[in-house]
Amino acid sequence: MEEAMFASFQKAVFKKVAEQLKLRFPHRSLELVYPDDLILQDLDFLKTNNKLLWNAGIKSRIFTDLNESHPIKLVVYYRGEPIGYAFGGFNQELQSVEVGWMEKRNDAHEDLDHQMLGIVLDAYSAYALFLNAQGHQVNTIAMVSPVEGAKRYYLESNFAFDGNYKNGASAMILTRATNVDE
Repeated sequence: MEEAMFASFQKAVFKKVAEQLKLRFPHRSLELVYPDDLILQDLDFLKTNNKLLWNAGIKSRIFTDLNESHPIKLVVYYRGEPIGYAFGGFNQELQSVEVGWMEKRNDAHEDLDHQMLGIVLDAYSAYALFLNAQGHQVNTIAMVSPVEGAKRYYLESNFAFDGNYKNGASAMILTRATNVDE
């Protein structure tokens, strides 16, 4: 599959997940989207205005630049505004969907307090199920190279730490048995 095909599959999967998740929030505006250039500009605007720490537009392009074989790109909108993103990929060798970068804007609506990880896990889990249905094997979700301050939160959220996940990089691992249901 090529990136355009991945994008169309992810758009469909993320839309379905958003339809289910939006019922959890007081404002029914949650959108989960695959980023196009305009969405990346929205994220760059947030970075310029100190609402995000990292330059999401550059991070999104890193997967293409590094010839990532199967990128997974998610941007979360709520109340009509971008509130965060999770960029990663499918690692066929490790049978894992990976999140390389995840960030929520620092002024996100209070409805989304402590919700970003759950939203990302729901979207990535649904995409993992889609990949399984396509004949791929996905057994884990990996938060690759987690920042030190987040490790405890991941451990409290049923992740396990792997200090040598891939090429010396650490990861927080959530296995299929603990979260990714069929």
